[in-house]
Amino acid sequence: MESRMMSARPMSSALNLSSRPITSSGLVAPKTSRGRSALRRQVQDKSYWMGVLRSKMNDLRNEINRLGKECEAMRREESQISAWQRKAESLAKELNNLTQELSVYNEYTDRIRSGESIDEIKEDIAYLIEENDELHSRLEIAFEEKKRKEVLVANYEGEIKRIENNWNSLRRLMSAAERERFEEMERENKEMSFECERLERQIVEWKDKKSKLEMINESSVDFFLRKETLQALMKLRALEKQKNDLMSESNAEDERGRLLAQVKRDNQEIASMESRMESLRNDVASLKADIEACDDVDAVEKYRELKKKEQSFDDFLKDFEQNKINETRKLQSYGESINSLVSRTSKFLSFIDTLKSAGEKSGSDKDAKSSLLDEKRKLELELSKLQQLETKVVVELESLKKKVKTFDADIETYSDIPKLKAEMEAKVKDLEQKKQDYAEEISDAEERNKELSEKVKSTRKMLEEDDLYKKIRDLELKLSKILTSKVQLKEEIDANDNTFIKSQVMDNIKKYNEKLLGF
Repeated sequence: MESRMMSARPMSSALNLSSRPITSSGLVAPKTSRGRSALRRQVQDKSYWMGVLRSKMNDLRNEINRLGKECEAMRREESQISAWQRKAESLAKELNNLTQELSVYNEYTDRIRSGESIDEIKEDIAYLIEENDELHSRLEIAFEEKKRKEVLVANYEGEIKRIENNWNSLRRLMSAAERERFEEMERENKEMSFECERLERQIVEWKDKKSKLEMINESSVDFFLRKETLQALMKLRALEKQKNDLMSESNAEDERGRLLAQVKRDNQEIASMESRMESLRNDVASLKADIEACDDVDAVEKYRELKKKEQSFDDFLKDFEQNKINETRKLQSYGESINSLVSRTSKFLSFIDTLKSAGEKSGSDKDAKSSLLDEKRKLELELSKLQQLETKVVVELESLKKKVKTFDADIETYSDIPKLKAEMEAKVKDLEQKKQDYAEEISDAEERNKELSEKVKSTRKMLEEDDLYKKIRDLELKLSKILTSKVQLKEEIDANDNTFIKSQVMDNIKKYNEKLLGF
């Protein structure tokens, strides 16, 4: 009877090692009842464990194939997601255009309901179209001007490069002494150019100060007219007093001397007052110039700050939508990558647990255990990388949230355009009111100036009609002529050196006296 070979196969039920006795004939299967159960008795030898490993390898292959199919499905989904995103962007643009059209229609219906006619709306539309056309033409002109300037700049840059190349070639041809001399002259040229710039700035500053002083003098005419009228009135009173004194006094010579002395004193006082007035005017002008310079510095700084804020706001509004879209895309991609990585890590962890349980059951095969440990280390490294990536994504997400908050805050501050417009209109109204007030003050000042000028003319006319004033003026003219002639004679006397003639005359007189005494 031929013996039939039987292949080893795994047992369907778990074995208890205590129920498997070891006899002198070796390891034998437990004795059970005869029949169909006798066919399942096997020995767990090498072939058995090879079969187990093959089954596990088949399971792993199946799992790898399943994961590959899932990855392929995820790739297809990602490609579909990009297509859907593009479609969503196109739909968002279309929605934006439709919302704009809807806002236009809503405005049209609101204006119709408020009682405006279609002709008025058409006029507004025509005005807006003309304004848009004008802006478009301006933009085209500006663009052409920009292109022209860019071409000029490119030509100038090419010319500069050509000159620099020629200059470098000339410098290479120079000797050492010529090069040193050239460098020295170049330094002197730079110093002289800096000095010229400084002097030009000083000239500009002095011109500004001159214009400010002229403005101050023009604005302070009223003050000087008042002062002149007061001085004229005081002088008139003094002259009236002098007239009364002259009428009471009888001696004409004493009167003339007293008048001359009074005129001299008055002239000296007038000269001292004019010099003092000039110094005070210069001090006031310098102080006003300093104050205006300080005010101008503050205004320039405020203007620069406002320009910077306006530029930053324009840049923010220009790039806000694109930055928002990019950041949302990044967030979506990060979220999808995190979900995929978390699902993969969970699968790998479950796979590690199954491998651990299999390793605990099959502790006899060391090679399989070492390979599983290596696989475990690799998976742990991947897990640590995934955790680092997750922390990085969380940090970037927080920073993006902060940026979005700041962007929303900026939008809230700058979005209320009607309020800003109302504030600007209120400021314009205040400025117009101030302008009207200043115009009224200017008109009042001009009227006062006219009145004062008329008073001055009347006082001058009265003084010119007064005989005493005429006499005093004639005496002043005579005195000025006498003083000028005195100065001229003194200058002539000083110019003519008569010491030599005087010495000769004295010698002749001495000789004449000696002759008389000897005679």
